[in-house]
Formats: sequence, structure tokens, C-alpha cells
Amino acid sequence: MSVSVAVPASSANLGPGYDAFGLALGLYNEFEGELADTWRVEVRGEGAGHLSSDESNEVVRAMKRVFAEVEQPDLAADIVCHNGIPVGRGLGSSAAAIVGGLILGDALAGDARVRFVTVLPKTRSGKVLRRAIQAVCESRDTGDLTTMDDPAALQQIRDLVAG
Repeated sequence: MSVSVAVPASSANLGPGYDAFGLALGLYNEFEGELADTWRVEVRGEGAGHLSSDESNEVVRAMKRVFAEVEQPDLAADIVCHNGIPVGRGLGSSAAAIVGGLILGDALAGDARVRFVTVLPKTRSGKVLRRAIQAVCESRDTGDLTTMDDPAALQQIRDLVAG
């Protein structure tokens, strides 16, 4: 089974979200992968010849994390990275590689654990938002949410984590 994932460039540090929010841009890194006996990475486009094409590649590292999480650490893949996001320009090329690797690894492992939400609570404090999301994911009390406009938006995250 072959899987393809496209991840946009981003501009981060937006408003109260600080390092948690970003603005998606019209540049993409596209990742193709299929399970294989050994790791193979081909980098095309931005960063070709400069980015690692071995197991230290960010896409591979993210995929290995997923494979370990689903207790299949011996899985490996053949990956092609079609990079359209410039490297080292503040457009999130590393973040795109990590997110792409997580989604690709999740799809190839066959144990879907990556979840997406359609809404996040509005708050002026990225710290409060990060703390609340982490608490929800760890099934802990979220604490004081008075700075959130709509703390009920955390329910979608609770529902996804539960099941």
C-alpha cells in the first residue's frame, strides 16, 4: 500500500498562539511512502543534496516514533519527499517534515492514532491553550479556563482522545 501526504508551509508565532498556531501558506511538501524491508529516503526539490537521506531524516524520525508508539518498531519504509518549502527560511519546512512523517507513519502502521480537530478554543494565552490540550490528552483536570472564550471547544479533543 502506498500513501501520499501533503503538508503546507506555515508562518508561526501568530498572536496568542505563539508557537502553537501557524498560518498555512500555498507551498507544500509532499511525502510518498510504502512499507519496505529497510529504510530508503529520496529527497527531491528544496533541500535535495543537503537534507539527510538516511534514518536521521526528520520524516523517518517521526515515522519511527509512530511505529514505536504502536508497538511495531521494526517497520521500515521507502519514502520520497517532494519538497516545495524552502529550507531555513522560517516557513516551517522542519515542522512539515515532522507532521508529514507522523501522518505517513500512522497511515502505514494501520493503527490510526493521528486525529484532527476542526476548532480550537479561543484564548489570549498560548500557554493556557497548550496546558489545557495537554491535560485533556492526559485525562487530567484542565484547571482555570476563564481566559478562554469557548472552553467547550475542548470537547472535540476529548471525544477524539476517548475514542
